[in-house]
Amino acid sequence: MKSGSAQLFAGELNLSKEEKTGFLISPSGVHFKKVYITGALTEVLEKNSYSPVKARIADPTGVFLIHARRSNPHVISVLKNSQVPAFMAVYGTAEVFREQKHESVRIIPENVSVISKENRDSWINGTALLAIERIEDEEKKISQNDVKILLGYINTAIRAVSIHEEAHETCEENLILKKIPLITEYIERNSKSKGMLLEDLYAYCNSIGISEEITKKCIENILDEGDCYLPAGGYIKLL
Repeated sequence: MKSGSAQLFAGELNLSKEEKTGFLISPSGVHFKKVYITGALTEVLEKNSYSPVKARIADPTGVFLIHARRSNPHVISVLKNSQVPAFMAVYGTAEVFREQKHESVRIIPENVSVISKENRDSWINGTALLAIERIEDEEKKISQNDVKILLGYINTAIRAVSIHEEAHETCEENLILKKIPLITEYIERNSKSKGMLLEDLYAYCNSIGISEEITKKCIENILDEGDCYLPAGGYIKLL
């Protein structure tokens, strides 16, 4: 982790609020501007040759929004030349931006690099430990609802790493049955009014060792059970 930077899961980062000082504060009480995150690259968008390049990077708890400015050509080059769903590490400045009366958090990257799955897993385990320490240290200052949410992120992240490690030992039928609750939980956690993007779901599953074929069969199973549907535009939404 970069010195002086916060190490947060996407779920917690996206719940962070802006303070009058310009810093952000997370639900677990971290005051920060700089962040260090990792995840699976799910999308890179370049509108034209002079606008910022936008990207989405997924971890087991949600999606980081990346906003790369033209003043950093190295970062833009790495993003544009990386294959989805490459594992990426990003160091940069977090900021709140407002779009159509909705507030979101994005990261202005200062450095971006392609990393191994092992490095991504190490980041997940380390981030989970840091989150647990903050909850223990600040328990009286964190609302019970936020504690519940944060523990959910931690459990989801740790389970994601563990599931990847055991996947090769499980037959396909059992594998599908075991993955459906995790996939359903991820869809629920990351859905907005239209649901969540299928490409983000596939990237997340790939990042935790679930192949595209198994993910597709899990989705088909959920559809067959009548628990979700596929809205237009490449989305999936739970009923």
